[in-house]
Amino acid sequence: MREFRAALVNHPEQTRIRLELARALMLQGKTASADHHFRLAGQDADLPEDVLRTIRTTRGILRNQRQWSFNLDFGLAPDTNISNGTNATTVDATFGSQTIPLTLSNTA
Repeated sequence: MREFRAALVNHPEQTRIRLELARALMLQGKTASADHHFRLAGQDADLPEDVLRTIRTTRGILRNQRQWSFNLDFGLAPDTNISNGTNATTVDATFGSQTIPLTLSNTA
């Protein structure tokens, strides 16, 4: 497979190399990568109709074999002080060596 990928670096337009890479990936069980390369190979406008039909059929088989998964994340959070705001009445702003106390409004 290393050789196929190296050849595609220099000649990405070589559909035959891409098809062989996709076939090798499929035989190794790397169906997502194989489907990717079959899709790219299927975009070649000069493909014979029977090769294009074979690519479509193979991609359909790969899609049918795809394993699906479902993940669900659930979290709990406290309902008090949801914004993590302070209850302080003043905040110190520092400018260089000078500190200025600022008074917060009651709605802050």
